[in-house]
Amino acid sequence: MYNTTHTQQCQSPFIISYADFQNERTEGDVIICANRESSRSQKDKHNSKEVLMQRVYERLKTQEPFTMLRFNGSGKLCCVNDKGAYYDKLGRVIQTGLQRTPTGNKLYILFVTRSRLMRPSGYDYTNQSATWTYSVGDYKVFNQWVRDAFGARADNVRFVILCPLSPANERYFESWLGKFYQKCLKNIGKRLSRKMSQMFRSIVIGLRKRQGLSTSEIVRHLEDVYEQAPKERTIRDWLQRAGLAEKRGRRWKNTNRH
Repeated sequence: MYNTTHTQQCQSPFIISYADFQNERTEGDVIICANRESSRSQKDKHNSKEVLMQRVYERLKTQEPFTMLRFNGSGKLCCVNDKGAYYDKLGRVIQTGLQRTPTGNKLYILFVTRSRLMRPSGYDYTNQSATWTYSVGDYKVFNQWVRDAFGARADNVRFVILCPLSPANERYFESWLGKFYQKCLKNIGKRLSRKMSQMFRSIVIGLRKRQGLSTSEIVRHLEDVYEQAPKERTIRDWLQRAGLAEKRGRRWKNTNRH
């Protein structure tokens, strides 16, 4: 596994590494496994994180059965006060967890990487590399959210990052993990291969419907996110059957762009 020593870049007392978690964990502490899923479909990547999280959880030898809470949302820190959004839902789950955490013990919420917990306020998926870095202000916003959301029990809350990496290395690691997961799936058999095909078809149709991407843009997106993509001919066939085919000689018009 990647190095899990505490990163000096982290500027939040509420965020710790897995190594720190192992050193300070005591009997009676409560553990929650969680993952933030982006609004864009990345099902296999998120499934791979659940597999990794389960193996880690099994080694903790807790009495509670493994479950991983999945949250949808961009995770951008500029949205911490949005009602009904990611941070609001995460906060309510943590409040419930604190209710069953004995006085003097801690509630640990485990995430695979920091990006699954939060994103910088200025994060933009269309220009990712230029908007990955967390600023001092980002951590101030996050720290204040924790204090406001959990009040007197804020000091009992810890977010554990299994793989505390730099933003660029986080992307590399998540891509590698998703690719490794895909390799495992390919070795299982034709049945799962058909399921993967169904998943890709759903993703392709969603990218055309919700984001208005052209066929070539869909191929580039799949190659970027999943390290592979169905043949362009297959994608066109899926879109045609869904009534979303491009007109001959004309590029698909993206009505979602401004």
